[in-house]
Amino acid sequence: MRKHGFNERPLYQHRPPEQTALGRRRFKLAKFRDGPINSCRSEISDIGEATADIKRLVHDFGADAVGIAKLTLCRSMGAENM
Repeated sequence: MRKHGFNERPLYQHRPPEQTALGRRRFKLAKFRDGPINSCRSEISDIGEATADIKRLVHDFGADAVGIAKLTLCRSMGAENM
């Protein structure tokens, strides 16, 4: 971007305070997000059935809504930019 005359991402300074606060919170909670991988992993033959089982279990625990999404890895901005 610098070669195009930008020193920072366009409109980055114009984000609402709520959006900035959510971004900072994401970095603060990052250390709690990833836990150890289960050493006794099992294959999932039917993703739809597994999804339905998870959603049913979460509803049984009292959740009003459940969402499951494919994890997409992306480049994250370093905390020094916050």
